[in-house]
Amino acid sequence: MALQYSQFVYGFEIIAGTNDKLDWVDTGSTYETTLEAGVYLAAELAAHIQTQMQADGTGTETCTFSFSTLKFTLGGTATFSLLWNTGTNAGQTPGGILGFDETADDTGATSYTSDAAVGTSPSTANLWTVAEPNVNAVSPVTAQTDGTAALLLQRRVLANQNVTDGGFVETNYINTRKVVQIEFRELTSAEQTKMETLADWIEAGKRINWQPDKTSTNALRLVLLNPGDINNTLDWLTRSEASYGVLTFLEQLTRE
Repeated sequence: MALQYSQFVYGFEIIAGTNDKLDWVDTGSTYETTLEAGVYLAAELAAHIQTQMQADGTGTETCTFSFSTLKFTLGGTATFSLLWNTGTNAGQTPGGILGFDETADDTGATSYTSDAAVGTSPSTANLWTVAEPNVNAVSPVTAQTDGTAALLLQRRVLANQNVTDGGFVETNYINTRKVVQIEFRELTSAEQTKMETLADWIEAGKRINWQPDKTSTNALRLVLLNPGDINNTLDWLTRSEASYGVLTFLEQLTRE
């Protein structure tokens, strides 16, 4: 039996003309909210939906994402409706990527939570909960809460220093980066399928959320440093396990 610690949460992409229109009704008014095309992390997409809904509506609408349940929750003013099925733009709804059943509207409540978690139909986003070797040496890493700066651990401050004519040392801080290395070794056939899907995403320069400990609500925001690092190799001559080596990611402290 394997322990399951880490998981990858990704696949949130808004495409113009495909899933960028949200039809909804609040306090008797019908709205058609347009989402900006782009690749988002889960919490970023929730924040963007909230911003766009508030700009169109009463200004009190909410949208959040939970790393505990892996679901989105949308809230309105008093009773409101999400028109996944009967809205003017039903063919362009983001309901699927949010885990909502697009074959039926959500009506009669003040808030609605995804019908399914990320990675489970009807969600069109991806979740890979990694099965790791059951060894005592394995210990999950605790990540910072999504959206907060990294701890001052294992990172280096980039700076230039100049000495003035008066002998004073002047330090110009450039920026900070945190490098995260994840090793993918001896993946089974099922895990390889998940890895290939993840590889297709990160090789395109698209960001992911990684929870080093899936029991924690904290998540790292990562982007692959060098897509050329991905190289699967057969580990065993008589078995199907394969390795993808050690991949280096950059943790993004703010959205770029």
